[in-house]
Amino acid sequence: MKIKIFYKMSEEKISSFEARVNAFLAYQEVIDIKYQEAMTGDYENLTTLLSIMVMYHESN
Repeated sequence: MKIKIFYKMSEEKISSFEARVNAFLAYQEVIDIKYQEAMTGDYENLTTLLSIMVMYHESN
């Protein structure tokens, strides 16, 4: 079993993030996917951090 972690870059559009993840998933035997969203900053400057961890078996 292997893992791959994806982070959404701050200026990256969600559609680009989804495309990166989907391109990876297309060629792997996925065991599980974990998603995490966190907010950081203060009331004047909030940022959302998105991450996905994919557990998979490498396809041959």
